[in-house]
Amino acid sequence: MSGIITNNANVLDKITEFAGHTHGEQMRKYCRDSYMVLPVRVM
Repeated sequence: MSGIITNNANVLDKITEFAGHTHGEQMRKYCRDSYMVLPVRVM
């Protein structure tokens, strides 16, 4: 079971890295939060 958790953690790290690279310093229109705030909160 711990292998699944490790694999999920690796996938989440890769997704976060990709999204951060893709959105860069992009900000949300109304609240001025970074696009990365919500995905990080959800994780």
